Amino acid sequence: MNSSLLFTDFAVNTTESVSSSLSTQALTPGWTWTTFLPLLLATTFVYDYGAKLYRDRRLRQIGSPAPVVPFKAPFGLDVGIYSVWCLLRNTFFELMVGWMDSVPGRTVELRMFASGLIVTDEPANLKAIMSTEFSSFGRGETTRRVWGDMIGDNQIFITDGDIWHQSKEFLRPHVAKLRSSDLDITEKHIKNLFEILSTGKPVEVYDLADRAQLDVVTDVFFGESAESLTSEPPFRECMETLNTINTARMLFGPKALYVKDTILAPKALKDLNAYTKGVIDRAYARDLSKKTPEEYNMLEDLVSQKKDYKMWHKAADGI
Repeated sequence: MNSSLLFTDFAVNTTESVSSSLSTQALTPGWTWTTFLPLLLATTFVYDYGAKLYRDRRLRQIGSPAPVVPFKAPFGLDVGIYSVWCLLRNTFFELMVGWMDSVPGRTVELRMFASGLIVTDEPANLKAIMSTEFSSFGRGETTRRVWGDMIGDNQIFITDGDIWHQSKEFLRPHVAKLRSSDLDITEKHIKNLFEILSTGKPVEVYDLADRAQLDVVTDVFFGESAESLTSEPPFRECMETLNTINTARMLFGPKALYVKDTILAPKALKDLNAYTKGVIDRAYARDLSKKTPEEYNMLEDLVSQKKDYKMWHKAADGI
């Protein structure tokens, strides 16, 4: 039998035996924590090692696996902690680029807790993922559950299969059409952006571009702008907090599901949902008799179709 399977079977059997023993009786003087903890650690190490062998074997069956980022701590904890630290210091991009620069093919694997995270910016890989082999690269259940509390668990960005197609068909009529007023709305916010850029002061261009697109999108689809270029809307800080937390959680794969963002940032989720609810309530209160259906934005269109509240919330979260 393959050695990787032996390691995995041994680890699983040992873990089940320990769990069964603990569930049927309390720790006794003959079975103390000083004997249990080393056994638990040893079992965990064996399981991690066996799972790595099994993963490597499966990867070799479909091609040459990407080089693994070197790690020294058990379970790749040093790689995970250092990656999160760089993410919080806004140097995560530079860290990833440095790792990809060091290997042929610009593709590496971060191995943590017997799971792997593939990082690549190789153009051929990106083309396959985004276009030619799109259906082969699902987002997976972990992605849906990590981001679900923030943007809704049925959004096009985090779903696969039939749910993805349903979300795509739902958004298509709204993102494919261009109203005559959309160009005026876009021009208004681009002028705000240019005014800031023309002051001659140092600015963070990435941040300004993000704010500009947020203002345009909310104005076009909600009928009211976030005005993040000219003010500091509270929900934007909530979004940044949740984006950082959930990006860090994604580094740990399925293990991230043990620590939810509802625990790490409950206030940010509450404030973001409050903003979304306010947008929906104001859209529902508008007098649509003064507009033609061709002039409706996305939320107004949903109101006119008398969609239920959950549908409105789903649409607002997705945008």
